[in-house]
Amino acid sequence: MEQRELTAKDKTRLTEMGIDEPKAKIAKIKPQYDRVVLLILESMHRDYINYYNHDIPEEATPFLNSLVIRYPHMNRYYSSAVPTTQGLNATFRSHLIMDKDLPGKNTPSLFRSAQAAGMRGIFMNASSQYYANELREYPTQFGMNEYYAKEYLEKQGYTGASGWGFHNDVMYEETLKLLEKAKAKNDRLVMVTKTLDMHQPYPYTGFSWNEMPDNVRSNQFITVRGVYWVDKTLEHFFKEAQKRGLMDDRTLFIITSDHNPHSGGEYTKLVTKAEDKQSIAPIPLIFVSKNLAPLNNLRTNEYASQIDLAPTLLYLLGIDVPEKFMGRNLLQPTDIPYALGYFGGKAFYWSDERHLVDQMDKPVPDTEYEDALTNYIIHYYGLWHQ
Repeated sequence: MEQRELTAKDKTRLTEMGIDEPKAKIAKIKPQYDRVVLLILESMHRDYINYYNHDIPEEATPFLNSLVIRYPHMNRYYSSAVPTTQGLNATFRSHLIMDKDLPGKNTPSLFRSAQAAGMRGIFMNASSQYYANELREYPTQFGMNEYYAKEYLEKQGYTGASGWGFHNDVMYEETLKLLEKAKAKNDRLVMVTKTLDMHQPYPYTGFSWNEMPDNVRSNQFITVRGVYWVDKTLEHFFKEAQKRGLMDDRTLFIITSDHNPHSGGEYTKLVTKAEDKQSIAPIPLIFVSKNLAPLNNLRTNEYASQIDLAPTLLYLLGIDVPEKFMGRNLLQPTDIPYALGYFGGKAFYWSDERHLVDQMDKPVPDTEYEDALTNYIIHYYGLWHQ
């Protein structure tokens, strides 16, 4: 597949899909928040929350249920890429295809834009900094100035890491401490905490058998017990944030996922709808703050995907959105909202009008829409590295 200029026919089909080329420039507003904290869960499907899927026991996710009911959220928010690094690329750089062999130093990102505006950019990972050379790769590709991982947490005195790394309780406690220090110094920041406890094939739970509700501990799926741990650790995190004075008008918390679970195993049994268990699938997106007015224009039931989060956050922070971002600001109306994803040479597209799974290397595309979508993705991939 080679990059080429989009044809008039491509642009017509893309417009019919809601994909405008070029994108309208987003007007800046005054900063609505001083601190944005993203809690990025590992392999968390939207339908692991009982609110969306009643095959998950209600006792497994009561706190997540309460957040969805109380706070702004997106019901049809899709991952844009799989696995973790690619999902983070979509989240931080509003782009679909990541090639680690290509230089990322000068590419736009959520972190680079926030830091250029005087904010701190913090990323904390539960796993080792040496896994996949992330200590070098992530700051180079994504641009965060502060990168912390398992080794940093060990120096802070935390113990109990197992499997992939440290567990949710440790990650959330250190997040609270970093946030307390930042608020005391009036630091503005974008902070990301990436957890691991839902990692496939089987998640972790920090509770004994007797500590879990019967409907959770006796469930045939281990994933249900893992989701219960996720729910309880999030509940503790937000109770502590409230107690420590961190739930204020100038702080926005976001709960989401790095990507949907990989196909296979318990995932395909717990999620029953065929369209929701493809390689690209719905994940949670919940905004939590004492100040919800800036999110009044969020349209809960519109299609959206990971590439839309960075433009939305930069808008809320009063920062210009890079022109090379592929996503849109979720707080501005659009005629045809859509979700867009890429995995394994396939492009995934959802809107109210149509759903496409586009095998991008087909010699002859099945439809003009698939041809235009392939050309659009390759075109933007080429522009990204110019």
